Amino acid sequence: RRHTRLQGDWSSDVCSSDLGGTSVGDVGLRSLAGLHDLKFLDLSGTKVTDRGMELLASWPRLQYLWLGRTRVTDAGLARIDELTELRYVELTNLPVTDATLARLGRLQQLDALSLGRTRITDEGLQSLEKLSHMSGVDLVGTSIGDAGLRSLTRIPALRLLGLARTNVSDAGVALLRGRRLETLDLRRTSVGDACLPTLLHLDGLNVLSLGHTRCTPEEIGRAHV
Repeated sequence: RRHTRLQGDWSSDVCSSDLGGTSVGDVGLRSLAGLHDLKFLDLSGTKVTDRGMELLASWPRLQYLWLGRTRVTDAGLARIDELTELRYVELTNLPVTDATLARLGRLQQLDALSLGRTRITDEGLQSLEKLSHMSGVDLVGTSIGDAGLRSLTRIPALRLLGLARTNVSDAGVALLRGRRLETLDLRRTSVGDACLPTLLHLDGLNVLSLGHTRCTPEEIGRAHV
């Protein structure tokens, strides 16, 4: 594990900061407050908490933000919708809920979200339906099911969809028929051979993951997936 100690004033010209996996906490994070042109900020795996998130307003031009495996909750992200230039947000393994999804749904420039192992629900995904630029969503290990997948099908630009270890079924996959997906991860879901005809008609599909599902080699071969 890296141990980083931040001191002094950083050059205001710095636009990227990778502190992932370090021991940085809320106090150390204050050293970055003057970097008003910061666009990339990786805090994944650090000791940052909701208190540290009070500094988010210091980075109005932030575009890429990694917060996975920190101590941040919904409370710390209460003003994330003020960062109107955000394009990618990673919140893996955080106890965030639909309240945070509602705020993210106001960020029209969002291109991708990583929400694996969070506490979001099917209902919460309705907040993302109007994000016309959204091209990728990773929901691995969440409770998302077919109802949530229906909301995602209303995002026209969606190309990458991570549904491993979710509650999506064959009926949910059928909702994807005719969509132009490039990457689809269905590992460790309950899907089986019944979903294969739909997958066959996904125009542009380059990467398909079906490990540990009920799909059989015989039917996969017949479908030429």
